[in-house]
Amino acid sequence: MSKKRKVFSDAAIELLNSPEGKQLLMAFFGIKDRRTVETHLANNVPSCIFLNLNIGEVIRVLAPDMKDSQLFREETNKEAERRRSILVGKVSKYDKNEKNGENNQNAE
Repeated sequence: MSKKRKVFSDAAIELLNSPEGKQLLMAFFGIKDRRTVETHLANNVPSCIFLNLNIGEVIRVLAPDMKDSQLFREETNKEAERRRSILVGKVSKYDKNEKNGENNQNAE
């Protein structure tokens, strides 16, 4: 049985999608392109727990009274399957390229 990952709740994503939330995230990550933040929020991909907790602190600036139970929710099985299929696709693409010699630095 796999451990359930935590993702941001809909209320947290809504706060982060606000103009103030996007500005805070851009400052947090040190990026200037708003599209990067929008892509991350649209996918709601669980990152490492430390990154999610730090982004949670950005949310607390916007809504200091939000509880942890309102901030995160468990990843659904459908979301977990989608994440795994994307990961498997990336690994098989890497393996295929390696067999073709594209990732081999010693190839001449």
